[in-house]
Amino acid sequence: LAHEALDISVISLRRNMGFGMACNIGVQAAETPLVCLMNSDVMPISPGWFDPLHQQIQAHPEQLIAPLLLYDTGLIQHAGMVTEVQDNGSRGFPANIHPYKGLAADALEQRHPDLKPFSVESLSAAMLLFERERFLGMGGFDPCFGRGDFEDLELSQRWKQQGDLMVVPQSRLTHLERQSMDSGAEEPAAWRLQANAWLAMELCPNLGA
Repeated sequence: LAHEALDISVISLRRNMGFGMACNIGVQAAETPLVCLMNSDVMPISPGWFDPLHQQIQAHPEQLIAPLLLYDTGLIQHAGMVTEVQDNGSRGFPANIHPYKGLAADALEQRHPDLKPFSVESLSAAMLLFERERFLGMGGFDPCFGRGDFEDLELSQRWKQQGDLMVVPQSRLTHLERQSMDSGAEEPAAWRLQANAWLAMELCPNLGA
């Protein structure tokens, strides 16, 4: 990194504090008015990907903004999320649904012919652009979700109280979703997912409305 054109700071935590807390620490340490959180498995496809995102936030600084994320096959991985509360015999747990997942990127043009930025119900935390002070002022990610799952849903719910959530489809990146993680089939991981789903319901009471 010493040979990069830009100054780069590396923050190394002594222990795994979870996805949300790690992001909060990074944003707190940043010195720029805008922050772009990008997972390590998100990669640009071509130059110029940041320009449409930057133009959108310059025009609407109150927004939480994400690009169109694609699989390495070119199919859509993330273009916003909707939440369904699935009945588990009692109160039910939320599930994040990606409406365009697995479709060709051109499928967006049927719904958004001009490919202008469009609002969504919630956004994945795989990549987000926002004003640093606005993010910190509202508390950042809630660290109660530990290693991850649903912290982006909870942040989206809070963010919507003061600004829109937008996908900018002209900015496209590849997201190798969870390919660096285990399958999640192990019992502790399954219990962690259920615990985080319960937390999301507790912290986002409007989900079950």
